[in-house]
Amino acid sequence: MIKISESDWKCFKRVHGILLERFSQRFLDELAGIMDAPDESAHDRYRRVVALTSERRRECGRLFHDFRRSTAMIQLIAMRSAGLLSDDDLKEFSEETRTQVKRSADT
Repeated sequence: MIKISESDWKCFKRVHGILLERFSQRFLDELAGIMDAPDESAHDRYRRVVALTSERRRECGRLFHDFRRSTAMIQLIAMRSAGLLSDDDLKEFSEETRTQVKRSADT
């Protein structure tokens, strides 16, 4: 378990909601792409929507639902690996946290 500083925890609390919104919009965009696929039958699109929804529910739980200071670093690394946490988002955090997240997620 990697602890983060109080100031980074405050940053994490701010960024958490932004990234959850980003994740949700990405999911809705994926759904729209499936729904608008004219070359697939309605049932095929339905099956893809169900599969994607199930997959994204699990991912959302892994990324966002264990909201504690003790798990914040793990969540930041996972969010970065999922492509949600950008370099601009990371600028709010301490150098130590930025380095740890980048080293762990960008490999």
